[in-house]
Order: sequence, then structure tokens, then C-alpha cells
Amino acid sequence: MFRRRWDDSMIINHILSKHGREPLNSHYYATTYPDVYAAADRLFGSWKDAIEACGLNYAEIRKYREWSITKILEEIKKAYKAKKSLNSKYIQDNNRPLYMAAIKRFKSWGNAVHAAGLDYKKIRIRRKMSVAEIKEEVITLFNKKVDMAYSNMRENYQYLLASAMKKVGDGSWAAARRKCGILINYRLPRHKRFKHFAEQQKKNQIAAAAKAARKSTVKPVKKTVAVKAARKPVKKVAAPKKAVKKAAPVKTARKPVKKGRRS
Repeated sequence: MFRRRWDDSMIINHILSKHGREPLNSHYYATTYPDVYAAADRLFGSWKDAIEACGLNYAEIRKYREWSITKILEEIKKAYKAKKSLNSKYIQDNNRPLYMAAIKRFKSWGNAVHAAGLDYKKIRIRRKMSVAEIKEEVITLFNKKVDMAYSNMRENYQYLLASAMKKVGDGSWAAARRKCGILINYRLPRHKRFKHFAEQQKKNQIAAAAKAARKSTVKPVKKTVAVKAARKPVKKVAAPKKAVKKAAPVKTARKPVKKGRRS
């Protein structure tokens, strides 16, 4: 298979072409453009050096800034005192660096808020989503042609990603997508995803057509069922009884009785 050979200028041009259009952090590039990321690491020594070679500020690009636990808690308390909303949706939209740092350090935004001494149950506004609602929202994003790759979902739809993985996919985002009817392999590079899906769909259609053709050409053998003629029971006619002639009585000759003398 042909593999592209990258040089310094090609990598710089690739990064600059994506600047302002896609994330440039190392995690996104490693999962979306692994060949570019590997070449940059090999040629520049690190992804940070590759970004700085493009004349960009890596501190503004990196996904996780230098956020300590103390700094995260201070920012949460500061926002609370300023009466700013602290629900996860608002923070994701308005202070993503803080949100992502909290996820990294505390595993969830709710844990970070609790660690700051606040009751997150009173702060959160998002209702618990049912499985049907999760599927509906995932399909809606797909129909809007949103990138359903894990990296993009984690970047922009953290709440939906977590809910879908937990309730639909048994811990897997790929399984959750499949259960929603999305069969595209988002682990492939972006330019190969839909091409691979179209090829797979075409193969499935050809296989289905061949199977249908085989069924139509083979005629099933009909089983003949022998029908037994109903037999009528034959009535036995009794033979006429012959008249039996009674035998005439046989007359026996009586012996003469000798008369004796009277004394």
C-alpha cells in the first residue's frame, strides 16, 4: 500500500490549512490524522514544536492547559460568587478550558463542583435522559451531518456522549452509534469513512440480490399427499335361514302283554 512521505513544509501547510476550522490539539490530531501526527512527532520532536513551527501559540491550542486542582476550584468559586451559571452545559459553551480541565482532574464536572463545596444537585439543570431520548438526539446530530467521532463528541457533546455510552452502548460509543442505526466506522480517517460505508452497503446489496435470485430459481418440490378414498362400510346380508323339517315321530311297536292266569 502506498504511504505518503511527509516533510516539514507539508506538515506545516497541513496544520495551517486546518487552523480555525478544526481543533489542533494533540489528541484530536492523533485520532483524526494519525499519519500527520506521527510524522510531526518524528520530524519536529513533539507536537508542541510542530505547532510553534507554524507560528501558533501552543498554550492557546492545547486541549488541557496548565490547570492545577487549586486553580480549578478557585475558578469555580469565583464564578459562583459572580452569580454565573455553573451547570455543565453553560460551562461547556462559555468556559471550555475550565470544563475540560475539571473533567481531567475530577473525572466529571459534578465532582469538581462538589469539591468546591457547592451542591451540584441544586446547580444542574439537565434532566436525566431516557434511552429513547438519547437515541433521538444522537440521530438528530447525525442527520445534521455532525462529526460523530469520539473526539468531536467529547469536545462538543460531552453530556450526550457520556449518557449514550452508559445507557445505550454498555460503555462503548461505537456500540451506542450502531444501536442508533449509524453504521459508519468513525475510527477511519475522515476522507475514508463514507467511502468505506458506501462500499460496504454495495456489498450487502449485491449479496442480498444474489440470495434473492437463488431463491427464485430453485423451485420447491411440492409434496403430494395421498388421499385415501373413504371406504363405505359393507353391510353383511345374513343368508336366509333354511326351513328345517321336523322329523316324524317314530312309532315303536308295543310288545303284547301276556295275561296271566288268575289264581
